[in-house]
Formats: sequence, C-alpha cells, structure tokens
Amino acid sequence: MGEKHQNSGWDGKSKASGLAYRIFYFILIKGGIRFAYIFLYLVTSYYFLFDRKSNLYSRFYFREIWKFGRWKTMKYRFLSYYRFGQTILDKVYMLSGRTSFFRMRFNGRELLAEKGALNRGCILISAHVGNWEIAGHFLQNAKRPVNVIMMDAEHQAIKDVLEESMKNRSFKIISLKDDFSHLMEIKNALANKEFICIHGDRILHEGRGRIFETEFLGKKARFPRGPFDLAVRFNVPYLYVFASKESNRDYHFQAFEGRPENEGNAEAMMEEYVEFLEKVLHQHPEQWFNYYDFWGIEQLASQTNNKKAEKVEASTAS
Repeated sequence: MGEKHQNSGWDGKSKASGLAYRIFYFILIKGGIRFAYIFLYLVTSYYFLFDRKSNLYSRFYFREIWKFGRWKTMKYRFLSYYRFGQTILDKVYMLSGRTSFFRMRFNGRELLAEKGALNRGCILISAHVGNWEIAGHFLQNAKRPVNVIMMDAEHQAIKDVLEESMKNRSFKIISLKDDFSHLMEIKNALANKEFICIHGDRILHEGRGRIFETEFLGKKARFPRGPFDLAVRFNVPYLYVFASKESNRDYHFQAFEGRPENEGNAEAMMEEYVEFLEKVLHQHPEQWFNYYDFWGIEQLASQTNNKKAEKVEASTAS
C-alpha cells in the first residue's frame, strides 16, 4: 500500500467533557438552542485562539489537504470549531427530548428500508463527520432497533447530565470499553436482527487492533479494520452512512451501498468507504471533526528535522 507512516492514534478522549455537557445543558434549558448557538461563538473563539494542538492539526487539514489560502484556512478553522460545537448542542438538545426542532433530508432512505426488510442485522459505518448520533433518532424508517456505538467516557458524560431524558431516546447506546465487553453486545444486537451504527475513521490506541492504510484526500492515512471485519465476520448487510449539518435546523443524511463484488472483502470495503467519505467531505470540508494527529504530521516533521540534522552533521564532519 505504499510508504508507511505512523500517526499517534486517537486517545479516546473527546473535547466534550462532562462539565461541557452540563454547561451546554444549562444554557439550552435556560435560554433555548438559538441563544446557545449565540453563546457558542465565545466558546469557539477560545478554541480558535488558544487550543494550540487542535489548531496545528486543523491548520494542516485545511492548508495541506484542501490547499486553502491563509485567510480561507482561518475562516474554515473557526467554522469547523463552531459546527462541532453546534453538533454537541444538537446532541444534548435531542437527547433531552426536544427532537421537533430538527429536520432531516434523506438520500438513500430506500436503502435503509431494504436492509430493514431483510430480517437480518445490519452494520451502518459512518465517520466523525457532521452528527451521527442525532441521525440515530431519524432511523425509524429502517424498522429495526438501532444501536449507536459511543465512547464509554462520552456516554457517561452525557448520561450523568441527561439520566432521565435519555430514557426516551429512540435508539440504544453501546459503550466502547477497554475490556472489549462491547463486542458481545454488538454480537447479541446483530443476532437479534438490530442495526449497529459505528464509526470507521479513528484508530483508538496505537498497537491495538488491525490497521488498514490507503490514500485519503491525497495523503496516506490509516483506518481501523474493526468495523469492516465485523461485517465480514458476522456476514451481515452493511451501508456507509453520514449525517451532515446544513443549517441550524437541517441535517442531510446520506446512505451509500457497497458494490456486491466487495462483500466479504474487508479491504475492498474500506477502499469504497474512503471513497464515499471523501465525497461527503468535498460537500462539507469543515465538518471533519478529527482534531488530532490523523495524518501523523508530528512524526513526519520529526523525520524531516532528523534528516536536516544528519545533513548538518555530515557537512560538519567533512
């Protein structure tokens, strides 16, 4: 698959802490979601100005991946933080039972209906683009129980704030745990002919799990094999799905079907997943919410500095 590089892998920690959810929940309840969107400009400005790590990776994404100019990069960095904040607010607002505010436009609704009619389990593979969790509420058309895979820390942070309200949500949550007990929950859900919604774009911890490397948006990147291996291992149907935010109230849900000849081939499935992910990001580049060293730029920079040092050393020695 070409030259190898290592990225640090996501450490499993979300920027949305329990305190953040509590603050957002308080503002939402007291002022409503429109006021919360206004307040969000203050939070966005803080991250835009002072979060050095996120800014490093975000700047690389817009400058080196999308080739945006300096001012456009600044604009999109701010917009990306703001959209990310909105998706957190939307998630809290929806999980607290206030679902009528949002509207969902569907492309691929018929694919969900087809998979639901098969009377089998199904895996929906998404990414940290837009707001997948809120899409779980709009999947009644699949006519199957829906399970959204979520990091245990993030699930607990939301649960602590919205314990009572979350009982009314229209989907179930399976928490990713370090002891891998979530795999049994996933197995049981698929055996019960339910839908599993899982992200396919983050390597949680370096050295754990199988990795797939391919070209993504013009540069080598690595993706976890886990979601695709699940579909192969349990021999269940699968779709690639994404929910992008289009306005304060509107989301666009897109579902894509894989090619029949790729069924049972995890690597081929991952290649087409990347293809569809790129398509969605071309529509909404600001909604790529992976604020960590996804492309391994720190190691690349380190390698470059080492080469320069070696040249200087060799020149001095001669």
